Amino acid sequence: MTAPTGPLHERVVVVTGGSRGIGAAVVRTAHRDGATVVLHYGSADAVARAVADELGGERSHLVRGDLAEPSGPDATWSAALDAAGRVDVLVNNAGAWIASPVHDRPAWSTGWQRNLTLNLTAPAELCRLAIQHFRAAGGGSSSNSPAGRVGTDLAAGELDPALVASLPLREVTPPQDVAEVIAFLASGRARHTTGATIDITGADYVR
Repeated sequence: MTAPTGPLHERVVVVTGGSRGIGAAVVRTAHRDGATVVLHYGSADAVARAVADELGGERSHLVRGDLAEPSGPDATWSAALDAAGRVDVLVNNAGAWIASPVHDRPAWSTGWQRNLTLNLTAPAELCRLAIQHFRAAGGGSSSNSPAGRVGTDLAAGELDPALVASLPLREVTPPQDVAEVIAFLASGRARHTTGATIDITGADYVR
């Protein structure tokens, strides 16, 4: 069997929320480019396993973890290290809006706490763990992927056709476009593109 080659050959890429949408596109693209991928998922077990089965081989690992729980980032990071031995690239992609009904104070409080943990605290904590790991290993990179106005199943049915028609390219950004940019950055071919924000919006937003 021919050894995998590509710009991400011999790199381990961890993708949170890797079972669907942008995350699944990143997983497939990184694997295509030679990486060993660690696909993290929260609850979509069947979908995650389907993506892993699609990739096959020894270069894909599944890690389940609830990043909306305070213990989630540490558990997820430890599981990723156990599965792959090391991490070279972290893609913080997991995110969602968890219902927080205003008429129910306990449910509202719980929902907001889980939202903050999943969408803010967990990515920061995973970055902290990654930085410590990268410093010890002598290298590595991390990326936060966007969710707004990208054509994923989460956005299906939520986008106003008039809004889409007003976009410069007359379409929302495909997840694959985001995945290709992340794979390029993870390759190290533009190492000084660090601390940068890259807009993948089809010119909807121009700095």
